[in-house]
Amino acid sequence: MFCRYSIFIVSQSKVMHALLKLALRKEIDAHQSLACRGFTLIELIVVIIILGVLSSIALPTLVRHVGKAKEAEATQFLSSVGFAQQGYFFEARQFATDYATLGVAMPSKYYDFLPPNTSISPPRTKSTALSRDSGLTGARHYSLGVYYNMDTYSIVLCQGSVPGALTEAPDDPSGSCSNGGTNVF
Repeated sequence: MFCRYSIFIVSQSKVMHALLKLALRKEIDAHQSLACRGFTLIELIVVIIILGVLSSIALPTLVRHVGKAKEAEATQFLSSVGFAQQGYFFEARQFATDYATLGVAMPSKYYDFLPPNTSISPPRTKSTALSRDSGLTGARHYSLGVYYNMDTYSIVLCQGSVPGALTEAPDDPSGSCSNGGTNVF
C-alpha cells in the first residue's frame, strides 16, 4: 500500500512539473510576441497629435518670454545711458550727443539704438531703442528721456504699447509717452 501511494505521488509531481513548464513556456512566448510587435499606426498618430497640441500651447509662451528677455537688454542699456547722461551733464553742463562720449557699451544684437536727440533749451536728451524683430518675438520699442531743470534730473522710460508700435519720450518730464506708450519709470 505504501508503494502504491509513493508511485502516485511521484507520477503526480511529474505531471505538475510538466504542466508548470508548459504554462511558463506559453507566458514567455506571449511576452516575446508583444515585445516584437512594435507600435500600430493609430498609436503613432495619437502620439503625434498629443505632441502637436502640447507644442501649440507652449510655443506662444516661449516666444513671449524670449521677447521679454530681449526687452531687458534694451531697458538695461537705456537705464545706463540715462545715468551716464546725468553724470556727463553734471561735468560738461550739456548732454552728450553720442554714446561713445558717455563711455557705455552699446549692445546691438536685438535692438538698434538711435543716436541721442539732444536739446539745449530746455536741457533734455532722448534715446530710442528699436527692436529688430518685434513681429517675431513680441519685443517692444523703447524711448528714454533725460531732463534737467533747476538742479534736478528726471528720467522717463517709455515702452511701446504693442510690439512694433513706435513711442517717444515726452519733451517734458511731466508729459506722457507718444502713441499710447507706457511710462515704465
